[in-house]
Amino acid sequence: MRRSELKDKVVKRRQNTNEVDKDKPKKETDNSNETNRNVEPKYGPLPSIPHQRVFARGVMILATLAVVYFTSKSDKETMLARQKEQVQGRGHNVDCSPDYLKDLNAFPGCVPEKCGRYVSDRLVTEVEADLLLDIGRRGLALGSAEGGAAILDLHSGALSKGKHFVNIYSLNNTDQLFSVQDFATYRVVSHSVLYLGS
Repeated sequence: MRRSELKDKVVKRRQNTNEVDKDKPKKETDNSNETNRNVEPKYGPLPSIPHQRVFARGVMILATLAVVYFTSKSDKETMLARQKEQVQGRGHNVDCSPDYLKDLNAFPGCVPEKCGRYVSDRLVTEVEADLLLDIGRRGLALGSAEGGAAILDLHSGALSKGKHFVNIYSLNNTDQLFSVQDFATYRVVSHSVLYLGS
């Protein structure tokens, strides 16, 4: 009988300890569930639509990108004139570069004292532009440039030919190359550009 009594005791003991252990966590979890049910979520209700958080984050990212794109673009660009617009004269001042300011201090009176951007359709007329184009074509036909841009300076007569510069007025058969009207047009345009800022 001893064995049967022992078995009953052991079984009873195990049942008692299991019941006690099982009862304690149940009570704790029941209490925690009750507190969770009574507490409202801090940031509103949980999402009811699948992937609502991902969608909301995507919308916020796109909205932020749109705001940054449209606000940063307007600060950097200033439109002086449109291509189809006829402008009599429009400009604005800009800060001069430090190198230019050094030159201005070193050579007073030789360079313009203001820096800026200027747009005008009346600076050079269409007829003057055609005449200057014709002058350039006739002058550059006598020279050539190797590996770079060809240069023609009517004021000094410098013309790029090969790797060197030559005086266009000392070349043969250039007496009839430019007319008096060509030089008058060049003078008018260069003076209008020179006195543009004043």
